[in-house]
Amino acid sequence: MPTKRLTQLVVILLGLASLTPAAAVDGLAWQWSESMARTYHIQSQIRLPRFIFFNSFNNVDVRLVEARLELVTTCKGANALGKSAWELECLVDDISIQGVSLPQDGGRLDAVTQEWDERLTGETIQIQFTNDGRIRNVGFQSLARRNRRDGENIERVRQLLTRMYSPLDFRLPKKGSDKGIGAWSHKDALLTGFMSSRGTTGAVQITHEITGTKGDQIKVLTNGTGTVGNIDSAVDVAGQEQIDTYKMQLTTETFFDIAKGEMIRRQAAVSGNPTAGSAIADGAAGITYIQAYALQIIREGEAAPQLPESKEIQSAFAE
Repeated sequence: MPTKRLTQLVVILLGLASLTPAAAVDGLAWQWSESMARTYHIQSQIRLPRFIFFNSFNNVDVRLVEARLELVTTCKGANALGKSAWELECLVDDISIQGVSLPQDGGRLDAVTQEWDERLTGETIQIQFTNDGRIRNVGFQSLARRNRRDGENIERVRQLLTRMYSPLDFRLPKKGSDKGIGAWSHKDALLTGFMSSRGTTGAVQITHEITGTKGDQIKVLTNGTGTVGNIDSAVDVAGQEQIDTYKMQLTTETFFDIAKGEMIRRQAAVSGNPTAGSAIADGAAGITYIQAYALQIIREGEAAPQLPESKEIQSAFAE
C-alpha cells in the first residue's frame, strides 16, 4: 500500500460512523502449531507526541519523532505455553526502517536506520500469544547487550517492534463464540498502547462487530475509545508527578478465516489527543499521537514485496 494511502487510513477509518447489522459466528479462534507458518507483510506509520532516542551501537544518537516501518515476517508456533498460549517465533525476512528526526539531528538518521536494518534482518522475534489472540510480550531471541547503552537501545527498538506486530493482537471472544449476537467486547488492545518501558494507566473499551461473511471468512469492524496515560512521560509539577494522558480512538477493519484460524488482512488507525491535564498539553493544545497500520498475509508461492531503503525521510503527516 502506498504511503499516501496508509496515511489516509487515519482519516478514513476514524471517520466510520456506524456499523451494519452483525452476523453471528461460532468457531472464532486462532490456530497455531509447530508445523504451521504464516508470512505477513506489515506496514506502519507512527507519529510520536514526544521524541525518543533512536541510537546506533556506534555512538550515533538521534531523536526520533516519526517512524515509518515495513516488515515481511514469517511466524510459527514454537512452544505451547500450557493450554492457553503459544510462544511464536517470527523471523524477520526483510525490514525497512524510515524516520523523521528533530531538525537539529538532520543527516544522522540514515546511518542509524541502516545499522538497525542490518541487525534486525534475519533476527527471530519471540512473541507470547494467547489462544484468544492477545500478545503478552515481544522480545528478541539473540540480540545481545554488551553494556547499559546497548540495553537501552535494544529496549527502544523492542518497543518499536512491539508497535510493528501490534496489528496481530486481535482478541476473539471466550470459547470462540459470540453468543449469537455477532459482537463482543473487552478492555484494551496492544494497538492503543505507547512505546513505554514502565507501562500505562487507564483503559480503552474495545468493541468488535462482524459486519460481513463470505464462506469461512469474516469481516470485523472494531472501535475503541478511552483515556490512556504513558507512565514514561512522568514529570514533576509542583512536587507532584504528572504524566501525558490521551483520549484514544481506535478503528480497525479485519478479515479473519475461521476455518484456518488466521488473520488475512487488517487495516488500523489510532489517534490520541492529549487531555487538558497532560504534561505535554498547553491548555487544550498538544501533539496528537497517531498510528496507522496495514497487514496482509502472503500465501505460499506469492512473492513478497520489495521494501524501500532504510533512511531518513520527510514527515508524512501534514499539520
